[in-house]
Amino acid sequence: MNRTLSILMATTFLVLSGGVWAAPAEDDTVPGELHVNTNSEYVKAEVNGEPWDSVEYANRGKRMLIKGIDRGPATISFRLIPSDDTLAPISLEVPSKDFKRKVRKRVLYYIAKRKVKFKAGAAPAPETAPEEKPGEEKPPKVVPTQDPDDL
Repeated sequence: MNRTLSILMATTFLVLSGGVWAAPAEDDTVPGELHVNTNSEYVKAEVNGEPWDSVEYANRGKRMLIKGIDRGPATISFRLIPSDDTLAPISLEVPSKDFKRKVRKRVLYYIAKRKVKFKAGAAPAPETAPEEKPGEEKPPKVVPTQDPDDL
């Protein structure tokens, strides 16, 4: 009887302590992730006006995973800058309520997803040569010559 009671208490302790170990982190402390599908490869990101380095790429650089985002503000602004100079940058506003809770392998994530299609940007202006004014005359070029008499 005494042995059965001790085994029962030990298993109860293990079950209850296992629940404490698996307790998820508080929702406010878990950072968010933004998954962006783009039509350009290897896009650079700015979060709230600051360059962001915590970025991963998938699908040959066309899927961008921006990680470690603070979900505290009501809206978070993103600026995506394509590596192709012919495409224009895009600004996104993502409300913090768009981050949905996901649990994968006992790890808690908050993920928001977006699809972005970059539009063609303004073509860079071609460099023009300085124009000459018609009223100005250029002085003639003096080309030195070697005369045997000058030596």
